[in-house]
Amino acid sequence: MAALMQRFRQASSLISLQYAGQVVLFKGFCNRSSQEKQKFDVKLLDILVCPLSKKPLRYNAETNELISDEIGVAFSIEQGIPNLVPTDGKLLNTTDPKNEES
Repeated sequence: MAALMQRFRQASSLISLQYAGQVVLFKGFCNRSSQEKQKFDVKLLDILVCPLSKKPLRYNAETNELISDEIGVAFSIEQGIPNLVPTDGKLLNTTDPKNEES
């Protein structure tokens, strides 16, 4: 394990983050310019869930957000990284105009 970590530390394009005793490696963030827009990897939808409802999320490419249809909350995606902090989610307008009376 030490040899593996040493190899990763030598690569300038890797960032490591220690969270809850686990080391998470992020590859390629150092080499990208801040102007470059990174796309969200839709394969992440297989493992990501809403932090509040624990239900699957839906990707909206137009708004570049992850939507929790269960509770009507949208989570932003910045530089390809979803922001799933519950307090940063925004409530969606869930009222259905067909059901409203005049």
